[in-house]
Amino acid sequence: MRFEVIEAAASSEDGARPFFLTDSSDSHAFFPHPLIAPSSQVDIRTVRLDSVVEEADFIKIDVEGAEIDVLEGAARLIGSRPALVVEWVPSCQLAAGRDPGELPAWLSRAGYRFQVFDEFNHAVTPVKEVFRALELGTLPPEWYANLCCESA
Repeated sequence: MRFEVIEAAASSEDGARPFFLTDSSDSHAFFPHPLIAPSSQVDIRTVRLDSVVEEADFIKIDVEGAEIDVLEGAARLIGSRPALVVEWVPSCQLAAGRDPGELPAWLSRAGYRFQVFDEFNHAVTPVKEVFRALELGTLPPEWYANLCCESA
């Protein structure tokens, strides 16, 4: 096994992009966080995972709303069907200009089945229940889950 630190953020394109910093180390993001106001902004280098990783058996993505950007930049890797754990924060998806249902739909189209590990309630929650709570407006803005994905 080989490890290499790359001073860049995973994204859909190689290049650079604005990055919002907050006073909480777990809430820095490409988009202003919906629960914590940005304290500053910097430009950072971005890379597609396909540009810097030859193969992977497992990928963990926790990027505060930019999950689909990372997945799009890893199309080749995703094609080999690594196991995935993808954080899903609907309020961050909205802040990124995406529909919260877009991430689960993307994963399904890519050939993955997944379980929703609801970190807010410490339970496995059916995705239909999450969609229902979103529809009713009862999902708390701080709710998040990890989508644990395997090839369908």
